Amino acid sequence: MDYKDYYKILGVEQTASGDEVKKAYRKLAKEYHPDLAKGSREKAEERFKEISEAYEVLGDEKKRAKYDEMLNQIKNGSGFDPTAFSGFRGHDDNSAYTYSFTGSDGDNYGFSDFFNNFFGGMNEFNARPSSRHRVYDMRIDGGDLEGEVTVGVTEAFSGSARMVRIKNKTIEVKIPAGIMDGERIKVAGQGSPGKNGGQNGNLYLRVNVEPEDGFSVRGLDVEKDIDIYPWEAALGGRKTIDTLDAKLSVNIPAGIQTGARVRLNKKGFRNIRGERGDMYVKIRIINPPVITEKATESFIKLREAYERNI
Repeated sequence: MDYKDYYKILGVEQTASGDEVKKAYRKLAKEYHPDLAKGSREKAEERFKEISEAYEVLGDEKKRAKYDEMLNQIKNGSGFDPTAFSGFRGHDDNSAYTYSFTGSDGDNYGFSDFFNNFFGGMNEFNARPSSRHRVYDMRIDGGDLEGEVTVGVTEAFSGSARMVRIKNKTIEVKIPAGIMDGERIKVAGQGSPGKNGGQNGNLYLRVNVEPEDGFSVRGLDVEKDIDIYPWEAALGGRKTIDTLDAKLSVNIPAGIQTGARVRLNKKGFRNIRGERGDMYVKIRIINPPVITEKATESFIKLREAYERNI
């Protein structure tokens, strides 16, 4: 029979208070509950059984006192010898009780020989030997879930409502105006369900902001390409463009080149806190889709005039 170090199993010191023992138990029970634990269910069940057994002893004043007496004798002696502790067996009729946890889903988590040999007879409920079952009914809050949602620049700027599918269910998610790339949206109560009256976990969605309607965003600054004709580039003038929330008449300097940028102060992205960046209009010079004969003659004259002056 192996000795069970219940303090080590719960990760607490022997001097831990009852509240500290309970807190450690609840944390571990939630982490390793077979319905909530990640990874192998079989390993989670085994760990959960150990945690439950440890708390059955350390969470009960009488059992803990007996266990501490045993532990102190072990520390002062030469180790664990089961025959040296026969007097620790149950106090009713010196017969052992077999303990187990029966989960709310019907799963049975049997306790160890060590427990049943030394603590199984401490039966405050007067149950018959080898027949006691305790329903595992600890309130456990559900775990949080994480996911992603992709929105466009204008949608992130203005906000919207989106239908998002998470774990075979579709929910409506509010996209707050000003949400930025990489930030998370919390959707309360849409995580994993709680057990035995515990609260549901939350859903956290990481937001990916992608280019939309010609707008791209870097931090709070926004960039948008606009096309202008050669004569607009050469002569300059005003051009009406769309920003994220308005139309603006923008001055295009004479002689501007492809790739140049015109800065519009405080016309960029505005975040949740109300901070706003700048917008940059990036120039691309293009030819008109149709060049008429008269337009061709004008281009020829322009080329000749340019060549005479170089």
